[in-house]
Amino acid sequence: MTGFVLLRARAYRSLLAVALLTVVLTSCVLAALGAYGDAVADAGVRRALGDRSASRALLEVDADVEGRDLEELDAAVRAAAQAAYGGLPVHVGSSTRSGPFELPGGSGTRTPDDADGPGGDGGGAAAAGDDRPDLTRLATLDTSRVEMVSGQVPGRPSAGEDVPVAVPEAAARRLRVGPGDRVVLADRRGGPDLRIRVTGVYRPADRDALYWRLDPLGGRGVGFSVFTTYGPLLTDPSVFASGRVAPAERSWQARADFSTATAGHVDRLRAGAQEAA
Repeated sequence: MTGFVLLRARAYRSLLAVALLTVVLTSCVLAALGAYGDAVADAGVRRALGDRSASRALLEVDADVEGRDLEELDAAVRAAAQAAYGGLPVHVGSSTRSGPFELPGGSGTRTPDDADGPGGDGGGAAAAGDDRPDLTRLATLDTSRVEMVSGQVPGRPSAGEDVPVAVPEAAARRLRVGPGDRVVLADRRGGPDLRIRVTGVYRPADRDALYWRLDPLGGRGVGFSVFTTYGPLLTDPSVFASGRVAPAERSWQARADFSTATAGHVDRLRAGAQEAA
């Protein structure tokens, strides 16, 4: 099914207003719940909610978190998810993203010490003076959802060390970067430059997985609009927790485990979704 229902979590209205949260629940779960009632056997309910369509019944939250208490926001989202799914077991995934950084310009420089342009079909970063520079963001991802094409997953950086990142395969190919390369990123919000070190190249283990809805680029590695955006640059959560890079946005994705659902859960699930709305 297509289409989305905009939700407002009444229990957290003041918090959501401050955090600028946008919460979206796919309408397929409401349609599924509307088709079943207490007269339906438990097995039928589990089958209905567990099929391919109903498995897309996600609670998705996007928040501007700059200057906000991430722990408080996280707790609020998790509590709202538990309430929306009527107390069923819920898995909540999340991804934290930085603000935009500008990739090096000049002659298509790929590292601070390499002035060789990438050449080819529009690969590489934008030229100096371009008013539409190529951009990137750092982000945390569930590393079980990625596979490394080369190198390794970035770890916790030491004090004063360049921030370790892994680059999506499509972005690495266009920018001609790989493990060991070092790049200087310009903060588009006016902060200090950020020096990064590429530890590896990754790709989604399953790009069709709903998990990649957490990524604005959908796991593609490159996005084209007004700006060309590469990323996200996978980094360790400690990079944000330490303040080395300021978190700008966080996305959450909650999905219930319907394997234990019974006919008695239907009304609670419907009520939870309606209360969230």
